[in-house]
Amino acid sequence: MDEKQKRQRPMVNAATVEKCKNLKFLGYFLNATGAKREDLTAHMGITTAAFGRWFSVDDIRYSNLVRIYDYFGYDVKMVFTYADDKAPSRATAYAILNMLDPSKKLNPLFVEMKLNNFNFETIGAKLSRTAQAVNHWFLEDEIAVSMLFKFANAMGATLELVPEVREKTSAV
Repeated sequence: MDEKQKRQRPMVNAATVEKCKNLKFLGYFLNATGAKREDLTAHMGITTAAFGRWFSVDDIRYSNLVRIYDYFGYDVKMVFTYADDKAPSRATAYAILNMLDPSKKLNPLFVEMKLNNFNFETIGAKLSRTAQAVNHWFLEDEIAVSMLFKFANAMGATLELVPEVREKTSAV
């Protein structure tokens, strides 16, 4: 396969993307970039086989999703939507966020959990996990993307992981 054919090949096979439930959004995003799989995997320090495995098992660690979006200059934005118009009040969201370590990527999930009056025990029970397992996700700032979707569903919401163009910070 020559270089031109490699560039024209989608990063993720369309049939593979369509089979995915959890990573469909990522497959569409990656194919829209026009980038080469080899460039991304080299940047991330992984093999193309490891990359392909994410789509074959339809799951990825959240930190890897963050690294992929970062490679293209995006941040990951968690957008929670509540079907029954019973979205929690946002009045206390900023107060909760101000108490959290700003470097933690799972802060939006933690805020949603608190706004919905869930604690580690109650959300753990809904997900068939222990409170310690749920606490561990937040301590390590790591979770599987499939579990993020289950977590949102347990709170009565749907979740979208949207690429958001990173704001440029000016040097002072």
